[in-house]
Amino acid sequence: MTSTIAAIHTGFKQLGIAEDDDKRAIYPRVTGKARLSLMKPAEKDAVLQELRRLGLATTAPRLPGRNGASFFRAPTSSPARGSTPRSIRSSAAPASTSAR
Repeated sequence: MTSTIAAIHTGFKQLGIAEDDDKRAIYPRVTGKARLSLMKPAEKDAVLQELRRLGLATTAPRLPGRNGASFFRAPTSSPARGSTPRSIRSSAAPASTSAR
């Protein structure tokens, strides 16, 4: 299955078009052909463009790596649990030690 066909099927799912009759009603309106298997790549692209016009959200391409994470991303550090960030500690008023 090509990426265009996969994107078309994903588009139908995202738009909530589940019935085969509803899916196949779009094909002849856009290309004049009843099935994806009969379409040329440019016609499949036209179907995908029609799905985008109907509200299919396009996503950014994934980055290489596991779950879209980049191999070259610098590690991020987070403060240890229970610790107060330095900026908050220095700006807090000192606790009063005098007893009344």
